[in-house]
Amino acid sequence: MNNTKLTSFTSQWYNALVQSCGLNSQTFQLVKGLLPVENTSTIWKILDAIPPESINQINDGFGSNFFSTHYGAVIKNLFPQDSSVSEMQSLLSDSYIDWANYKTPPNPIPYQNQNQNQNTDPFEAKKIQFSNWCVENKQSQATIKSGIDLISEMQKLQEQMAQLLGEDYIDWENYTTPPSPVPPSPPNEFLIDISAYKKAQFQDWCLKTGQSQETITAGIAILTQVDFISAAVAKWEVASTANKGFAYTATAQGLNEAIERGQAKTVALDSKTQSSDTSNSWASGKVSGGYGFFGASASASWDKFSQDIQQKGVQLNVQFQKLATLTGSPLSSPNTLDIDLSKYLPWYDSKVIQTAYTENNNNVWKRTPPTWESTFGPNGNLKNLTVALVIVDGITSTMTTTASVAKENQEEFKAAAKAGYWPFFSTEGEGGWSTNVTFNHDGSVTITSASKAGNPNVLGVLVSPFTNAFNG
Repeated sequence: MNNTKLTSFTSQWYNALVQSCGLNSQTFQLVKGLLPVENTSTIWKILDAIPPESINQINDGFGSNFFSTHYGAVIKNLFPQDSSVSEMQSLLSDSYIDWANYKTPPNPIPYQNQNQNQNTDPFEAKKIQFSNWCVENKQSQATIKSGIDLISEMQKLQEQMAQLLGEDYIDWENYTTPPSPVPPSPPNEFLIDISAYKKAQFQDWCLKTGQSQETITAGIAILTQVDFISAAVAKWEVASTANKGFAYTATAQGLNEAIERGQAKTVALDSKTQSSDTSNSWASGKVSGGYGFFGASASASWDKFSQDIQQKGVQLNVQFQKLATLTGSPLSSPNTLDIDLSKYLPWYDSKVIQTAYTENNNNVWKRTPPTWESTFGPNGNLKNLTVALVIVDGITSTMTTTASVAKENQEEFKAAAKAGYWPFFSTEGEGGWSTNVTFNHDGSVTITSASKAGNPNVLGVLVSPFTNAFNG
């Protein structure tokens, strides 16, 4: 069978949808027929699928070409990168050299070996201990300075400390009571948590040099970082094992909320007058494959009808009770508010994939596949990404054609139509669908199909270039 005209039908249907539903040809992509939205996992699979460069997709299951897979392969093919030095330089500006000198031994550090300097002033030791406790418990600079001053006046410590710390006073008292460290050992001997040491050392330097609370907070955040690429790889690997799937921010809960806000739309198409030119779309008019008027179950005996319908054309009227857009992005941080997302670990880090994109060099990329070109180049597998689903619910479709059906073939025609036909290819009985075929006195055929509200389907997706997708 020749599918040329039905490819044209697909382009016409695409244009009719864009014009009638307020969609954007620079982002919209059709699916073949409709995809039922069964659960959150279905939503995630569709969002994770890499869209082909075409106005439509013809793979009913969205294939096996997934963003999460390519993302994991890319970040594991990058050299570790430590951004703390450059970020600290940016934060401290002209003071960075002073900080760099301060943190280099034998300059003072806030941690001391509890076994050395036994004659050390106990008040000084308590000041160090209090500073360490404040760092670990994220107390303010004002609290730290006031606490150190109070320790200097030991006779007033209990009364004034209780007033300063309020509800935190009991925690502080427990912390200062052995076996809490008084104070911890230096990093080159017994200190295990180097990150905590660095943060405490930075805190100490800031207090001595009069840095702002904002600088202390920002600096500690920087020093908390580990190599961000290695951290992203670990995050992806842990999630891939624990989640048994890669979560996105869009869920069934969000889908129901989107449908509630959806709008009714009507699409009218006359194949004799509707334009099939999609050259100005994001896919530059490309159409994936070709398919006949009926679904896969139709036999070759309908070739004659398919040829007739190409010549006679169709008039199509479709009503959607609700049309809505459901956006989604890879899960990058925990979400305990959504019942589905609360069970899944985050796996995505926009910083690391953006670094991979902007740094096309051997300082970032290893000399093994995947390469920058195969990932982000003109034919790269991350050239475009799926960023949203276009959902419809409550559908009524009426199609009329003057393509002839011989009387002896009418029952077979009805059966073929009930098994699915263009443009939705939905089988009667599945997803609330019902189909009725009428043979009119003037020789035309009318096919009416409907799906009751409460059976949401994916009509298409929104596509975005990588540079605009998942940057948050």
